Formats: sequence, structure tokens, C-alpha cells
Amino acid sequence: MIVRISAFIKRVPTALKASRRRSKGIPAALKGFWVGHRAIAIAGVVILAVVIGFSGVLLAVTVGGSARQRPAPRRWSHSLPPRHQARRPSPWPTVDPTPTFDSAYSSLPPDWDYSDLDGVATTSTLAHRLPLAVMVADNEVSRPQSGISTASIVIQAYADGGEDRYMMIWQEGTASEIGPARSARPYYVYWAAEYKALYGHIGGDGHSILA
Repeated sequence: MIVRISAFIKRVPTALKASRRRSKGIPAALKGFWVGHRAIAIAGVVILAVVIGFSGVLLAVTVGGSARQRPAPRRWSHSLPPRHQARRPSPWPTVDPTPTFDSAYSSLPPDWDYSDLDGVATTSTLAHRLPLAVMVADNEVSRPQSGISTASIVIQAYADGGEDRYMMIWQEGTASEIGPARSARPYYVYWAAEYKALYGHIGGDGHSILA
């Protein structure tokens, strides 16, 4: 085994010299090929370049490179889209109402009319009779008052002594009892005169009596 290894080592320099001679012969062989086959070599280089370029284009198209077709830019018009346009109010519907009524419930009996003070339907005699205004107390001792529920108009105002006072006016209504009656005050006299009513009271100051 040792003899074989030593023989192999001795052959290494000879093999290296032979390889150097062969490597020196490669450029000469290439030079000879170039001189004899120049046209073929040029054609091969051109074909190789074309193949490489075409492969690059296919790769760009497949992957999504610059060769992919881009969508055309969208052109916006000056007018707003329909959803952003101002909504015009729709015109109000025109309706011609036709009043309907039942004449059987709208007309009064021949001897009836509406009261002058509060518009309550009653007989013609009561609807236009002379109103009656009466002063009524409004303190704790006087409650409950009588006749207030049948009055057409009730006026409540401050009198004096820290209490209010009523003036009740009757026209179509009739009360069996009225009271408790109290004294007059000037402003109540003026209010009763506005209704052209008889003014009922018990006593009062000099100005109210003369009014």
C-alpha cells in the first residue's frame, strides 16, 4: 500500500505538466474556431441575446411588471354625482278640500240662537237677555260659592285685605242661589260696563257707588 502511494506521488508532477500543455492549447483551439466559424459564432450570440430578452418580457408579463396594461385614468366631470347633488324639494300637493257637513246637526231650531257672551246654543229669549254681574267673595269662610257653575263668564281679581274676589256674569244660565255677595270695587264696575250688565253688590267705596 505504501509503495502505491509513493508511485502516485511521483506521477503528480508529470500529470501537472501535461495539464498545463493542454490548457495552453485551448486558446489556440478557440482562435481556430473563431477564424473558421466566425459567422456561426455571431449568429449564436445574437440568437442567445434574443432568447434572453424574450424570456425577460414573458417573466414581466407573468409576474405583473411594467408590461401589464394599466387602466385609463378616470375623468371627473365638473358636475357632482347624483347622490351629491342638492335635492330639490318636491312641490306641495294642491288639494281643494270640499267641506262636508250634516245640515241636520248644524242648524238650530227656529226659536233658538247662540248666546252673546259665550256662544252657547239656547232659546232666543235667553241668548240675548240682559247680562247680570254679581260680586262674590273668595275667602275660606265663603267656600263653596253658589252659582259659579251656571255663570257664562267668571272674573277673578285681587280686591284688598290679602284676598281675591269674583265677579260672575250670567246670561243664558240661571242660578237658584248666588253668593256670598260682596262689595263693589271700581275696576269691577268698569268690567261690568263693558258687558252692559246689571251690577249686583253689597256696599262699596264712594268711587264705586258713584261710578
